[in-house]
Amino acid sequence: MISFTAAKTLKHHTKSINALAVSPDGAVLLSGADDAVVVVWNLRTGEKLQEIHCTFNGPISAIAWLGTSVTNNTFIFGCADGSLHLYQRSDCAAAFVFKSSSTAHEGIVEDIVYDPHHNRIASVGGGASAVWKVTGTGSLTDLVKSDPRGVYIAKSVRFCDKGASIVVFYLESHEVVCHSIEPWALKWSKEVPTRIGHATLSPDETSLIISNLYDGLDIYCFPSLERVRSLPHPILQNYPMQVATTGPGDRWVLCGGDDGFARLYDAQGGHLLATLIHGDPGLLVQAVTGFTDEKCCLIVTGGSSMSSICAKGMKVSPPNDIKVWEHKPSSISSRRSIPEKPDSNLHLWQILLAVILTAFVVTAMNALILSDTAVPRIERLLNWSSPSPQEQALVELMRRLEEERSQDLYDF
Repeated sequence: MISFTAAKTLKHHTKSINALAVSPDGAVLLSGADDAVVVVWNLRTGEKLQEIHCTFNGPISAIAWLGTSVTNNTFIFGCADGSLHLYQRSDCAAAFVFKSSSTAHEGIVEDIVYDPHHNRIASVGGGASAVWKVTGTGSLTDLVKSDPRGVYIAKSVRFCDKGASIVVFYLESHEVVCHSIEPWALKWSKEVPTRIGHATLSPDETSLIISNLYDGLDIYCFPSLERVRSLPHPILQNYPMQVATTGPGDRWVLCGGDDGFARLYDAQGGHLLATLIHGDPGLLVQAVTGFTDEKCCLIVTGGSSMSSICAKGMKVSPPNDIKVWEHKPSSISSRRSIPEKPDSNLHLWQILLAVILTAFVVTAMNALILSDTAVPRIERLLNWSSPSPQEQALVELMRRLEEERSQDLYDF
């Protein structure tokens, strides 16, 4: 198990939290809720920086940052009336200001994602998908607006093929549909065995994680959709729970929960890494997100007041708050606190030298043994002076080796 500390509790929203997004540099958190408010938080201090009210557009249902860790001054969010709203700031010290809004869908905006390769946004809502281009002035130009796929709910959307395509996930029909963007064309359509409450792709686009609304999570190879692993957990209340990848190399899978806590899994091994207890049993934790850099791993969970009565019929106090969880891996300095062993290094050097010298001597002796005149040559080399006992022993050893070699040749 991995240890996480509840570093901060952020309170402002009065209704269920639906969307969370950490800026690419890990400094700012966005939260959106059923109270039709977007709150901008300083993630390092927990300070509330700004409130954005959208009373006439309804609950905030999806939110996403636009940009990279260098340029993270723009974000977009979607509302229950199908509208998209884009906000921007001039620098990190300034407040976000409204830039543009668009009527995107005939129904609640279910999901929004950003593609940094082409500076595009994809959204789904009302059973349809759309792709948008962000202009230099902060307005949205629609590139594609698809027709609704029957009566089915398009629950999630992701870019793939480095932004050249989008893949849309449908709740009831189990469908996973991929379209190329330019030109807009159907590339493939497949089905998974379960419903799709929420879905996400790994950053390298090789794994697909689905919350199946049945017995937990399923991990598929992408795009073959071969199921390679299941991460089962009990489901007490059948609400869609968000899933996300985080941790070192995005090898961890984070998912919300319906009993007061979120879960963190190892995607490769499939075992549970941590349970993050957000609130009382029965509390929905639907909104989750994560951020990882070389210093720490942050996980953010949001409470939902839809669980004012838990599965056991007990009334709970539903906190519509946000918790920030922190895990700090062992630092380089702590690893260096272990004393070094210079003596061991010295012994290693001596051993290497001894091995080299031994190999040299063995090679020389083998060369002498293979020579028919090895012993006479050694004796001639030693005749110029009085041989020492060690030299005489060497000559005697060489003589015996040559005799044994001659006997072996004779026997053969």
